[in-house]
Amino acid sequence: MVSGGDNEIQQYLDARYIGPPEAACRIFGHRLHDEVPTVVRLEVHLPGMHRCIFNPSESLETIRARGAHQKSTITAFFSWYASNKDAPKYTYQEFPQHFTWNKTTKIWTPRVSGFAIGRMYFASPNCGERFYLHLLLTVVKGPTSFECLRTVENVVHNTFKSACVARGLLEDDDEWVQCLQEAAVMKTGYQLRRLFSIILTQAQIEDYGLYLLNHLLQESSKTLLDFPPMPQPNENWSAVVGNRLIVEYRQLQIEAQQAHAPFNVHCLNSGQRTAYDAITSSVFENKGTMFFLNGGAGTGKTVLYNTIAGKCRTLGHIVVSVASSGIASLLLTGGRTAHSTFCIPLDVMEDSFCGFKKQSIQAELFRETKLIIWDEVPMQHRYCVEAVDRTLRLYNLLY
Repeated sequence: MVSGGDNEIQQYLDARYIGPPEAACRIFGHRLHDEVPTVVRLEVHLPGMHRCIFNPSESLETIRARGAHQKSTITAFFSWYASNKDAPKYTYQEFPQHFTWNKTTKIWTPRVSGFAIGRMYFASPNCGERFYLHLLLTVVKGPTSFECLRTVENVVHNTFKSACVARGLLEDDDEWVQCLQEAAVMKTGYQLRRLFSIILTQAQIEDYGLYLLNHLLQESSKTLLDFPPMPQPNENWSAVVGNRLIVEYRQLQIEAQQAHAPFNVHCLNSGQRTAYDAITSSVFENKGTMFFLNGGAGTGKTVLYNTIAGKCRTLGHIVVSVASSGIASLLLTGGRTAHSTFCIPLDVMEDSFCGFKKQSIQAELFRETKLIIWDEVPMQHRYCVEAVDRTLRLYNLLY
């Protein structure tokens, strides 16, 4: 390629350095790059969901007609065993060790020489049925169709997941449910509670695990509902283990009681001390007063917030500290963003409400809350503050 009088190809050749190892390999005719053994990529897709390459100018009917008869590595794998039922049975990933894939004719042929291994495309649990199909392909030998994979002991299951359960590839909590049902007939309340605690400590309970997983997802503003293939917990574990939000804020009380140095009230200046006395007296006397603290950057507002929160927490009160942004919330002890704490809608309107329900764990937390500190509140739209106020008043959480 010559551009502006410069021959870029010649410049590359002139400037390229060839070291002794590369020179020796080229002189003796050795290959500079090799891959041993050969890896054959194996497609994993649900029925009728194989990859189809087309030209944008083609009609939809033409694309559908060609896609209906197009073969993939997995459908050709099924076709081989459908036509050769007496052939040795291999799993999908073992198949390339004994057969070669012709990309032109889209068929498998018996391997004459060489060695290769198969690698199925990855499928995460979020993929739903595709994940369970992937799991079945690792254990079922010589299947003739997708329906054959879903067949266990002459029973055709509706989903690949149920087929995995029937084969014992997945576990459920049925045995523990039956155990508790039998015990409920003859055991006392104390004995049932003891049995339940033993089950929780000695066995892997899926339903409780789903409950814990859902709470971990909530920390990232997600729930199990955002992943449709995932099942939902059947029991109301919140009633058993308590409100996790209250537990977290109670932990802040313990930490505040253990840390004595941060709450040095005598270090506050006159302006901070005036605000501190007014706010704490209102909190302790249950006046329900709203304060707006105004001051420039570096005047010690955050220090005052943490001092007030620390004092209240050492006395056993719950303090919810929020800020308009994640960066600002990091400066508050136990701080979080206002949107995540109050479940404020992203597209907040003039008449919007917060996203938590009256009987939710958030509402229960706010009932127990003694003080709410909202840092940088002018940085947020007025509709956000009005939505929080409207929701708390609707649920009678302000007093």
